[in-house]
Amino acid sequence: MCFIIRKVTLKDSFMDIYERLAPLQNVPISTHELKGVFGDLSAPQAKINRLEQEGYLISLKRGLYLVASKISGKMPDLSLVANHIYSPSYVSLHYALRYYGLIPEYVHSVTSITTNHSREFSNSIGNFWYYQVSPAYFPIGIHTVETEGTNSLMATPEKALCDLIQFTKHMPSRSMISMLQFLEEDIRFDIDILHDFNINILEACESCAHNRQAITNLIKLCKQ
Repeated sequence: MCFIIRKVTLKDSFMDIYERLAPLQNVPISTHELKGVFGDLSAPQAKINRLEQEGYLISLKRGLYLVASKISGKMPDLSLVANHIYSPSYVSLHYALRYYGLIPEYVHSVTSITTNHSREFSNSIGNFWYYQVSPAYFPIGIHTVETEGTNSLMATPEKALCDLIQFTKHMPSRSMISMLQFLEEDIRFDIDILHDFNINILEACESCAHNRQAITNLIKLCKQ
């Protein structure tokens, strides 16, 4: 009896990994879903662990992974990752304002809003901060942004600024002048964009925010 032994090469192994993982692109995927990708193997969890060790999968948190760029061909979409790490959530505050080009400073952490408890997550691709708001305030002024074919939830510029106001300690809220100083000096906000702000979003935020007076002053500035 003649047995044919097929030699498994590194190239063969890589191609198998590529064919399984490349279709997932740069969308975060759960352990359960990954086990389905490797469902034909006797020990899919062991395979997942090995792929993480070899740098083909990136662990975002326990039970959530991202396919590495060398397989997906795409850089991680940090906004999309933030949406998946802790939900429900949307990207906002400094990160969103920087995304829109409304503040000049580089932002080191991805900042988001959630209805869950405030949390922080760190992994190999970044730091992710989440700030808790009320269920009534949460859904105001959210839309989707597209990055290389993927969509993520992000605050509109109006909502992102309102969110920042809510979570700024010692926020000046007594007058329009103090609000203007905060925008111009503290965060170096692009003041010219205020004339294009959607007042309806600001007023909706004002109705259920915990720092209503500050947003009231912001609205007055926008109407000037």
